[in-house]
Amino acid sequence: MSTLRQGGTLFSFLPLEPGGGGGAAINFRAHITNISDSHSPSWGEHMDMGRADPKLMYQSYSRSINVDFWTVAIDTGEETVWLKALSSLAEMTKPKYKPGEGFQGVFTKLLIGNLIDEIGVLTNVDYSIDNETPWKNDVPLYVNCSVSLKVVGSKKPSYKISPASFKPGFGTGKSK
Repeated sequence: MSTLRQGGTLFSFLPLEPGGGGGAAINFRAHITNISDSHSPSWGEHMDMGRADPKLMYQSYSRSINVDFWTVAIDTGEETVWLKALSSLAEMTKPKYKPGEGFQGVFTKLLIGNLIDEIGVLTNVDYSIDNETPWKNDVPLYVNCSVSLKVVGSKKPSYKISPASFKPGFGTGKSK
């Protein structure tokens, strides 16, 4: 997967501050090995008088995005740049303390090309270094990463009918 495009970054994490602003974007040139986008409704069962079967009631909705990728040092010295970027990404999972206000989490904007542009909170940042990984200057040349984002979104989720739909006969050689 190509990870850089002209005029912008294809794969990045942007920390967001309440009231606008935030830190610098963490941009990656990485090989994405897996993207999963999970939409999870919650339904509850309620019994009505006079019915033996339960009535199903919609209760809640949540969405989470998981991205697995690995960074690799191609240019000389790039391995330290990636380790600093991964360290900055892990820092976004820690609380931010404000005097007199306690602590709060950091919201994050995840951008993956034209596929994903969502705001949420990082619920997991995991790194692993394979025992076959070559090292240079006491630093691994590539690192496997897994990141989970619980989507908060910028608008409330709502069902809408999509204009795209499956049409019988598509790809069967039949003309309409």
